[in-house]
Amino acid sequence: MSGIGEVLAIVSCVAGLIQAYDAGSRIVRQIKARRQAHGALPPSDLLEQSIDKGRKEIQKLVEDGRQRFGPSFEEGDTTAQLALYKITIATQQALLDGLTQARDDDGIIDFDYCIDTSDKGRNEALLALHQLFQRKLEEEMDRKRSNPARPSQAPVSAHAPGPYSSPPSYQHASLHKEVEGFDPAQKEEEQPPSPLPKIKKSRTFGQAVFRRKSSNTQDNYPPKRDGPRSDKLADVSPGLSEQEMKPSVNRRNKTTSMLSNATWSSTSTDSTVVRPGSIARSNTSASSITMVSRRDTTFSTMSRMSSRSGMSAVSSMSNMSISPITKYGACCKYAYELREGNIKKGLMLQMAGFYGGHAFYSCPSTKCEYQGPAAQDKKGYKIDHRVFNTPQGIKYRWLILAKSHVPQRDSQYPSFRCLVCVLSKDDSAIYDGKESLFAHLADHQGAFLGETLIGGQLIFDNHGARLCQDSEFDIKFPELAPIEPVQEQGVAVVVSATLPLETRHFDPHLPVKTSSTTPYPYESDDNPWV
Repeated sequence: MSGIGEVLAIVSCVAGLIQAYDAGSRIVRQIKARRQAHGALPPSDLLEQSIDKGRKEIQKLVEDGRQRFGPSFEEGDTTAQLALYKITIATQQALLDGLTQARDDDGIIDFDYCIDTSDKGRNEALLALHQLFQRKLEEEMDRKRSNPARPSQAPVSAHAPGPYSSPPSYQHASLHKEVEGFDPAQKEEEQPPSPLPKIKKSRTFGQAVFRRKSSNTQDNYPPKRDGPRSDKLADVSPGLSEQEMKPSVNRRNKTTSMLSNATWSSTSTDSTVVRPGSIARSNTSASSITMVSRRDTTFSTMSRMSSRSGMSAVSSMSNMSISPITKYGACCKYAYELREGNIKKGLMLQMAGFYGGHAFYSCPSTKCEYQGPAAQDKKGYKIDHRVFNTPQGIKYRWLILAKSHVPQRDSQYPSFRCLVCVLSKDDSAIYDGKESLFAHLADHQGAFLGETLIGGQLIFDNHGARLCQDSEFDIKFPELAPIEPVQEQGVAVVVSATLPLETRHFDPHLPVKTSSTTPYPYESDDNPWV
């Protein structure tokens, strides 16, 4: 790849994605103009907002990376290039194909798939660019840690020589150049600018932190000079006094001292603050206490912030009027939206196949994989309103299953809850498969849900069930067979009688004369002959 191609690698990938968003925005404007002229329903404003948001956020992140890392970010790496190429191709195919189809057909009113495609492309592109930004940042940090003092060693020593150091090298160079006829001023102008302001900024920060931390312990140890070591240390950090920096020289070498003063990390600053105390006082526990107290303060502040945020979250949860499980009846929240009548919000149309040959409806929730069929006509795709039969004689439409589904992980094995039990505030079990659900619903026939008799043609919502016309029902129960009336039976009466002796041998054809009768009181339920 040529040099220009490498520099423009990331820029070209992003440009293809931006062009897809620009083309999508133009098609949306064309759809709005066409449907306004025909009096048709325009697309949702969320579609145009999603496309504009994707273009602006991606351009802003690329510009931030260019300002931070320069051509290195524009060049990128293989990982970012491949990721952005795939995102660009997928977004162009899905977004532009859906919008092109809607541009010529006013009957297409469901743009949720285009909105989801735009949001997905934007999020994946931002994620790839953020990961590239992080990799470039780590490379720069590793480069600074591996060689922190080379660009600043010579300029600092030239401006801040120590009292015991050797004569500066530029004096010998100037004498040699005067002999050979060279102008040292002209040579100094040709030298590249040194990053001295950045190191001065770091030293100023380290000096302020060091003096604030060691103001109470500064007079505990006497000033000492160690010859060339103090001179070299003064060359690196001329803003710090020898009294402050001398103890750290005994414990640390020159490279470590320069590293702690040339970086902005808090760890290096902690090392610079703690080590003088550990040298002046032979007790090492004092330095440990100093370091831990500083970190404990940070951790305690973070713990207070986290506890306050946790209390606010608990208070906000306690202020909720209805918990989700009570509001949704332990069903999926998008099943609740379907019972409210929000078909567009409760279902999402998705295209299947490589070329989008057919479509299906799915639950918009990211935690639910419920799916259902979609019917196609001249105006586009719509919900399948065909009537199906069950072995129990119940007729139903697919929408009753969508209104009853629970969050599920596998679309091949759907699960449901009984709406009669849910709306009656009873505990409803989870029924795996529609066969077990309708077998349970058949047992409810003849009962009452509120003031509605469970039977005939019913449509369910979040307030109960109601009778409806034949073209609108969710479920239709079969007619029950009439109950045959029970025939009334006669009542037997037990009578005790006393017969005279002469009549014990009697003619069976003659009636028996009783001398007296004794009735026994009893309840109607006690009669064994009924």
